Amino acid sequence: MLRLTRQFKLAALVFLFALSTAHCSPAGPGPTEALTTPVPPTLTASEATPERIQLTYVSFFQGYTVGLNQAEHKLIQLFEAAHPDIKVNRKDYFGSFEEIISATTAPEVMTAGVGPDPFLESAIAKGQLADLSDLWTQQHWAENYPKHLQTLSTVQGKSYFLPALATWTAIYYNRSIFERYNLTPPETWDEFLEICETLKRSEVTPLAIGNKYHGSGGSWFDYLDLRLNGPEFHAALMSGQVHYDDSRVRQVLEAWKLLLDSEYFISDADRFNNQEASGMVLSGEAAMLLAEPYVWEAYGEAERSQVDFFRFPTLSAEAPIGEQIFALGYVLPANAPNPVAAQKWLAYLGSAEAQTILAQGIGSAPANTEVDSQRLSPAVKKGMALMQAADQIAPPFSLDLYYLNQFLMGRADIDGVLADLEKDRQKKFGQADSP
Repeated sequence: MLRLTRQFKLAALVFLFALSTAHCSPAGPGPTEALTTPVPPTLTASEATPERIQLTYVSFFQGYTVGLNQAEHKLIQLFEAAHPDIKVNRKDYFGSFEEIISATTAPEVMTAGVGPDPFLESAIAKGQLADLSDLWTQQHWAENYPKHLQTLSTVQGKSYFLPALATWTAIYYNRSIFERYNLTPPETWDEFLEICETLKRSEVTPLAIGNKYHGSGGSWFDYLDLRLNGPEFHAALMSGQVHYDDSRVRQVLEAWKLLLDSEYFISDADRFNNQEASGMVLSGEAAMLLAEPYVWEAYGEAERSQVDFFRFPTLSAEAPIGEQIFALGYVLPANAPNPVAAQKWLAYLGSAEAQTILAQGIGSAPANTEVDSQRLSPAVKKGMALMQAADQIAPPFSLDLYYLNQFLMGRADIDGVLADLEKDRQKKFGQADSP
């Protein structure tokens, strides 16, 4: 899915393409100046220096982090040095993905965020994306990209997306708090509850959460469902195939309610975003936070070293491990003016060299597994291992998050919440027979 809906609210885009640079002719003599050297002969068309191909690259990376912005500048410089006939004109996202890719003259390459849902299928069905399968074959990317990222890039056996960075979701914790109370990262739900109770007895709030925009509540629901019922059930629920009054969904809210009734979360969670909640973990006001790695990018290296993370604990030994993994990467619009130049740019962006540089600009994992691992942080290496150990990639919550926020903020009637969610499911998907 295009994850811009959670992280970006973009205004309308106006494309301004660079005009070709005019070549100056050799200077002639001044009005009173005698001609002492012969005028160079005029070059024929075949001898003239060709104008550079102007490649338009629309990217949201420059608005992501300072480090990622700097990394992209370096990539463009290196690419242009190796391809002096191509000029990469980077432009910001000034409209929605749909607006940009539907423009009469689309850019050659665009960044996009993809998850396990119908985003790619929708764009492909409209004929908006070019097939990159041949490029994948030529660059041997199937050998260097993890299976879960290949799955995100492929629709009906064809590749339409080139991943660059992958993000995971995990429970981050304050190292010093865990050391102070002799706590170790839990693997099971019972171990996790024990840690929460120990922290509460020690007057430390176990869990921060920033639900100002309601997305964090969705993540808690998703992971509880994944660990209780498994990724296949979760995928069916998110695609509208399962009723929300199903007993298995009720178990999810019951497990969540145990945390809420035990007062393990901070109060007034809907007043804060996850960035603010991450500050609570760093300050010791709370001990843990379910989050993606980007929330720590605003801090310096010394502050980031104060936190570590662990995989969301298991609730059912029978449930395969599902993880929410999202990829940031690139697509080639079907009506791009210079597709050959675009594929050269994509070939470089998919290389181990380019993705090593890019990954150093943000605390997310590079997609290409041939990157120089010595240049990656321990946290990124750990995140890569977490994602590679997943049995299946899981989609995010697909209904209105309003009802989950109500539940998080104290609405106690589980049956009422489930009834409202079921009405919302029927409104979005229609009737369904629960598997």
